[in-house]
Amino acid sequence: MKLGYIHLLFCFITFGEISAQEVKVMTYNIRLDHKGDGADNWEFRKEDLVKYIISEKPDFLGVQEALSNQHLYLQEKLAAYKPIGVGREDGKTKGEYSSIFYDQSKWKCIQDSTFWLSETPSVISKGWDASYHRVCTFGLFVDQKGDTIVVSNTHLDHMGVEARKNSVILLKEHVARYSTKYPCILMGDFNFAPEDTLYKSITQGLTDLRNNVKAPQEQYVGTFNGFKTDTSFTQRIDYIYYDRFHWFPYQYKSEEIKTEKGRQVSDHFPVIGILKSINAYEPRQFVSGADTLNYRILYPPNFDKNKKYPLLLLLHGAGERGNDNVKQLIHGGRLFLDSIEKYPAIVIAPQCPSDDYWASVNRTENNGRLNFEFLDRPQPTKSLALVMSLVNEELSKNYIDASRFYVTGLSMGGMGTWELLWRMPQKIAAALPICGGGFAKKAPLMRGIPIWTFHGTKDTTVPIYHSMSMLESVQKSGGTVRINIYDGVGHNSWDNAFAEPNFLKWTFSKKKLNN
Repeated sequence: MKLGYIHLLFCFITFGEISAQEVKVMTYNIRLDHKGDGADNWEFRKEDLVKYIISEKPDFLGVQEALSNQHLYLQEKLAAYKPIGVGREDGKTKGEYSSIFYDQSKWKCIQDSTFWLSETPSVISKGWDASYHRVCTFGLFVDQKGDTIVVSNTHLDHMGVEARKNSVILLKEHVARYSTKYPCILMGDFNFAPEDTLYKSITQGLTDLRNNVKAPQEQYVGTFNGFKTDTSFTQRIDYIYYDRFHWFPYQYKSEEIKTEKGRQVSDHFPVIGILKSINAYEPRQFVSGADTLNYRILYPPNFDKNKKYPLLLLLHGAGERGNDNVKQLIHGGRLFLDSIEKYPAIVIAPQCPSDDYWASVNRTENNGRLNFEFLDRPQPTKSLALVMSLVNEELSKNYIDASRFYVTGLSMGGMGTWELLWRMPQKIAAALPICGGGFAKKAPLMRGIPIWTFHGTKDTTVPIYHSMSMLESVQKSGGTVRINIYDGVGHNSWDNAFAEPNFLKWTFSKKKLNN
């Protein structure tokens, strides 16, 4: 192990067939071994604490306030786990640890480090107006399939206002340094509530897991109990944060754990989270001449090249453009991952560069409102042309059922979906454009394709008029289009669309009869 605020350098992992790596993390302030705690002393609760941790089987356990004797006890009793971290007062064994215990059967620690939350992070030091030395422990971990992640654990000062403020800055910079390459998780006791401006600051770059799980499992909103047992707890200061571009959130849990004598196991409740890495979608590049298209591809479990699978194309919106080959999965990526066993298919999610667009359209702004003029250009945009070439290549493979090629997309991707409907009508079995629009005069080319479109009535970015125009034009041409109109919903109608109970059933039931 090395101390200091360092850059960790090593080779990139080459991904083969990667499963959806599920990661379970637990942050737990275990309360230091303090003689003044009386009946709540460490000796009376340590066995129950260990039993609970073992029963939950986290991949990673981040502890706060662990003194050396507590750290050694956990190391002894949690035989399946190996710790990283140091005592904050001497960089060895003195003072509290903010350690990370990781399951050795699943993960290997490539490298670990500790830095101090101070003006001199690489030096053992107390920062600003803090009452105590404070540290962040982090490591790079790789699993058996080659998935690499960064896990960090910390404990902010409970008194120093400036210390907490500047510690948040350091932590955000730390995560930003690694999140461009690797999925990151940051957990710990932050000693501030969600109403605090520091919470708002840290969640500008990171995501609070609790707020992004549809139904958090918790007995109390609060995570601090002060060893009380006869009240409702509302003080939430322990968090699991993640970078939303690399993870899909699945579970948030915080529960009251009691000793056999009915006392609190710690003065904090444990916080547990489950996330899945987006690396279930393999990162790829499609090269055509001098042009390159970044994309991700998802294969079904137990993929067999001797079988036939549907092909589905997911086109993202303008906000997810770039070259990171990550952001395009923010919307819709989890839906197809969660359904891959029920609806085995190959899913392609390309990423449009920041300077290009999926659809042929002139975009102008008037009084803060975007106006779209859809065009009949002989050639598609460079990015859409690459997508079409990629699709044609995939459709030619023996394991693809070419009669079951589906397209969906949102916003800019919805526009790209409408355009593909007239540029590739002979190949698309069904299309689901979301809050998009298109060149209405091409509607006759689409009339033989089942189309299901979605739009919100309060969409001021891409007004619902554009979907209605396409619907009317296709219907006048003899085609069939169904539409879901979401009253009062703005531009993010994709949340409603992807939540439709028959979205996938309808899609995968369609088949191109002339193939």
